[in-house]
Amino acid sequence: MAQLNIINEFEHNYRQEKAIWWYTRECFTYEILNRALRTLDADTIINMGFFIHDLHQQIVQLHEQQLPYYRGKLLVVYHHQ
Repeated sequence: MAQLNIINEFEHNYRQEKAIWWYTRECFTYEILNRALRTLDADTIINMGFFIHDLHQQIVQLHEQQLPYYRGKLLVVYHHQ
């Protein structure tokens, strides 16, 4: 039931500027997208194309904003699995 509520929330409240938030939230977005990319599931990748595009755009935007601060500094990124 909780996943269904999250899916409904995504359907009604998703905004492209929140793509990273949705991707890093513990819910279906990360699981489905990563499974599709690992298995090369073209149908799912195409269906999630809008989300992949928004995720890419937001990463580019954050990179441009943060580049001046991190230029020349070591940046370590962690991700849990």
